[in-house]
Amino acid sequence: MFFDIYRNELKKNLKSFAFYIFLGLIFFAVYMFTSNTKPGVVLMGVTIGKESHNAPLIIAKMFTNISVFGGLITMIIVGRTVTKDFIAKIHDLFFTLPMSKTAYLGGRFLAGITANLFIYFGVIFGFVFGCMVLDAEYYGSFQLSAFILPILIMVIPNLLLIGSIFFSLATLSRKMVLTYISGILFLMIYAFVIGGFTAIENDTFKILADPFGIFALNLLTKFWTVADINNNTMPLHGLLIMNRLIWLTVSSLIFLFTWKKFKFVSFIEKKEKQKFQTGKNVEPNIIRTLDKLTIARLDESFLFQMKKLGHLVWKEFKRIVFHPAFIILTFIALQEIVTNFVLNIAYTESNIYPLTSWYLKFTGHIWAYMVPLTILFGGMIIWRERDNLSNEFYDTLPIPDWMSYLSKFFTIVSVQFFYIILAMLTGIVTQVVFFGYYEIELGLYLKTLFGIELIKYWHIAIVVFFIQNLVSNKYMGFFLSALYFIADFVVFDVLEVDNILLRYGNVPKYLYSNINGFGQYGAEIFWYTIYWLIFGLALIILTSLLWRRNNEVSVRFRIRVALQRIGPRHKLTFAILLLLFFCTGSFIAYNKYILNDYLSKNDEIQMQADYEKKFGQYEFALQPKIIDTKLQVDIFPETRDLYIKGRYVLKNETNNDIGEIYLNLFERNISKLNKLRFSVPSTLTLEADEFGFRVFQLKTPLQPGQKIELEFDLEIHKRGFSENHPMNELANNGTCIKFSPAESVEYFPGIGFNSSYILTDEYDRKKYGLPKRPD
Repeated sequence: MFFDIYRNELKKNLKSFAFYIFLGLIFFAVYMFTSNTKPGVVLMGVTIGKESHNAPLIIAKMFTNISVFGGLITMIIVGRTVTKDFIAKIHDLFFTLPMSKTAYLGGRFLAGITANLFIYFGVIFGFVFGCMVLDAEYYGSFQLSAFILPILIMVIPNLLLIGSIFFSLATLSRKMVLTYISGILFLMIYAFVIGGFTAIENDTFKILADPFGIFALNLLTKFWTVADINNNTMPLHGLLIMNRLIWLTVSSLIFLFTWKKFKFVSFIEKKEKQKFQTGKNVEPNIIRTLDKLTIARLDESFLFQMKKLGHLVWKEFKRIVFHPAFIILTFIALQEIVTNFVLNIAYTESNIYPLTSWYLKFTGHIWAYMVPLTILFGGMIIWRERDNLSNEFYDTLPIPDWMSYLSKFFTIVSVQFFYIILAMLTGIVTQVVFFGYYEIELGLYLKTLFGIELIKYWHIAIVVFFIQNLVSNKYMGFFLSALYFIADFVVFDVLEVDNILLRYGNVPKYLYSNINGFGQYGAEIFWYTIYWLIFGLALIILTSLLWRRNNEVSVRFRIRVALQRIGPRHKLTFAILLLLFFCTGSFIAYNKYILNDYLSKNDEIQMQADYEKKFGQYEFALQPKIIDTKLQVDIFPETRDLYIKGRYVLKNETNNDIGEIYLNLFERNISKLNKLRFSVPSTLTLEADEFGFRVFQLKTPLQPGQKIELEFDLEIHKRGFSENHPMNELANNGTCIKFSPAESVEYFPGIGFNSSYILTDEYDRKKYGLPKRPD
């Protein structure tokens, strides 16, 4: 029976959609890591420097770290092996079959571990295919032991430990929600443990106490040279083997505990006190007759609908804010913010006041907690009626679809609002109690946390509700929601696609100044917020039209029903929203692409490479030096206008004649160039506007010791807003123009080849076909 259960469970896992998604994600991540030749690339805490990309130690660390930080995969695959029977309500059938507890639990557990182990073939394929696209200089010969040893010594023990923990939680509680919460806490607690281990000096203790062997692997190889890393397999040190045996024993004890506590019963019995009340009057005082009965009428007034909506929201809100997951994650998030804020103030070399703006810099970490909270509780409240099998009764209630949807959506929004209030109150208390600082900027708290951050969190909820409403399974909704935010991070942060017009729910990065406030970023934040709110509102209406009302989960069926529901008001609303979305997007694009020149990060790097290719021949050419300057700069901060007039005195301090002078004046910022001329006759022989590079041929070469003058007159009129070139130096309050013609040529002419444009990153130089720079 054991092998039958094991075989059938393994087949189901290997045929599941989630198995191939996880396998593909690990393969893609390792492939991108291996095939990337840019120095310092990091994946799961593993970094490649000058080592071979397939060095045995790199492979061992990758296997080890993924087995730990990929513990959520183990949680899903191993944790659900038993709980799915309780979720599907088929556990009664299994408990009547002639099988032992050992066969039932052992077969399910080992099948989950085996399927999880097969997922790590993605690591092997990632390294192999990643090296296939590299030049030979980046990788060495593959060693079979480089894959086998980490799997046997690191991966399998780690999977057994993590799997036994989640298997025990899921099996004994019979609820996956507790397991999901534990999975998030597991990663957070281990991150704190790693931080605490760094303060311990006893290496032997750290090697033995680390349950996953990460410290052991790092400490035992910390003195390895590049040659050792490339050629030696992972160390089989006695302390490492002892570590593995210790934690394998712990895994066995956890599984034995689970085996002992698990019972073949349908319900987990609880002792509850029951109170019985008896009434004195068992007969009614008044005899009711049919002619006195009133007819029940449904109140369809707007006020009653709002009261009903508020009642539904309040009911769900109380369930969430008193849920252990919310309390624990909120406490951890606030503790992290306060710790970072206090330590940053306390240990800085300069005396920094605990300003509100300084505290708000650390509240960005809330995003990392808000995403899993919204995914978890959003899925829970959407599927609550179906999980407790009350959906058929609930669907017959006189609650319109829009109210059912909005009650759940407003519940998450109110939870997010409560979360933000806690973050604000925590900051105020920290400023007052810990630092004795009473100059609280309440307006800044409201603008930043409620005007920017909270609205961004609404969009998280909109996405989660849209996905959960479409899928036929809550756990698939969890997975796809998480996958959406992972993909968002990979595309826009890892791959550096920096067009915020395409990143739903986000606003461009901004700077807040205690002198200038939000400054020029205010308009940009406002218009992007309006832009995405319009799109979000359309998505809300679409989700309510597709809202699941019955047992029919087919998306095609619900689309057909939604099309029948769409009336003239829906069409008019969608048309207005589409028009507003197009108008706001066009206005943003007008500011971004027409009033200002838009250059992505990749465009700027390409421009630097082209500058060096085209004008690198002038890098070491002899040029006169600026020995005297006279500047007249008129600043109009309210309109962000700048008028610059200047004169340079140039002197040939070399021993040779200079016949050509090279000028750099990047015209991306310049609205109008009125004058740029020398005091001696000259001819403009080369003008590259896209680079701001000019070559002037002097009619009479400049003799050694001879001086000439350069006059310039230009205007800068900053119009609109630009997310990637905000010109922060032009501020309404606090304008600061740097005069450095040798480096900054955005406002003042520079003489000679501009060396600050040279690409210094070796990866970028090779990518764009530039030779290696001499040290």
